[in-house]
Amino acid sequence: MIESWHWKEHLRNVSKSISGHWSQKRWSEKLMVNTEKDVIVGFFIIRKLAELNKLTDQQKEMKYQINCCKAVREVNSKNVLGFHDVYDVDTMSKKTKNLIFICNQFIHSRVVYLLRGGNRKWDSIWVCSDYEMKDMIYRVSVDTVAQIFRDVVEDEVTVLQSKYNPERGDFDTHVF
Repeated sequence: MIESWHWKEHLRNVSKSISGHWSQKRWSEKLMVNTEKDVIVGFFIIRKLAELNKLTDQQKEMKYQINCCKAVREVNSKNVLGFHDVYDVDTMSKKTKNLIFICNQFIHSRVVYLLRGGNRKWDSIWVCSDYEMKDMIYRVSVDTVAQIFRDVVEDEVTVLQSKYNPERGDFDTHVF
C-alpha cells in the first residue's frame, strides 16, 4: 500500500453511501447485506491504514461513545445470533472506546445486525466480536460510524518518527 488517499476515497464513498441509507424507505435483503459489507470493509480499511502508519497516533487513539449491553446468560456460537435473549438489551450503558477497538468489533464480528428506528430510518448497528461475545454486545449509532469514516478521511500524516527498539528487534513508530 503506497498511497492512502485511494483507500480514503473508498471510505469517503462508503460514508456517503451509508449516510444516504438513513432515510431509506424500502429495505431489501440485498441492500442490508451490501450496507453491512460496506461497513465491515470500511473498518478493515481503517485498521489496515492504522497498521501501515497511514493514520496519526491521535486518530488511532480517538475515542468514540458507543452503547453496550451485558450478557445475562451463557453466550455461545449457537445462541449469540438470538442476542435479544442472551444480552440485556433493555439496559444499555455508554462506553468510550478507541478507534481500533471498534474496528476489531466489526472485523472479528460474530454478530452484525442493522437496526432501524421507529421512523424506519437506519439507526444503529448491533455488533460483537468473537472476543467480546461472552461479556458484551455493542450498539454503534449510524452517526458514529459515519463520523469515524469522516475522521479517518480527514486525518493527515505529516511526520513519521521511527526508532529501533533492540528489545523487540523492530522499530517503534510514532505518526503525527
